[in-house]
Amino acid sequence: MRIKLEIVDGTDVRFSKVVHLPCTIGRSRLCNISIVHPLISRQHCEIYEDHGVVMVRDLGSMNGTYYKMNPIRRSVPIPFGDEFTISTLHFVVSPADPEPPQSEHDYEALESESNKDPEDLSDIFK
Repeated sequence: MRIKLEIVDGTDVRFSKVVHLPCTIGRSRLCNISIVHPLISRQHCEIYEDHGVVMVRDLGSMNGTYYKMNPIRRSVPIPFGDEFTISTLHFVVSPADPEPPQSEHDYEALESESNKDPEDLSDIFK
């Protein structure tokens, strides 16, 4: 499943990216979305799909992941249009634009997508 993940500040979108699930967020460069900030753990949280539902789980972070101002203890479903929070960052989950179905034999496209470096968002706190 693909989703659009945005970091919003009030009505301003500060970051927007279409990601394939599962997706990890954290300080580590091994995460799909890397955010260098002292309040974000190396592997902070994971976004994944469970039977067509987008789920967020905290990965044991020190400062927590929140949904509707409540800490996520296990996994929480996040409906499209809702947001979850890490530190001072508000992430909005939306459906990705529909993409044409890939042929069963398009392994090169899948492999090239999985080999991309994680995005470094350390400048978002400046």
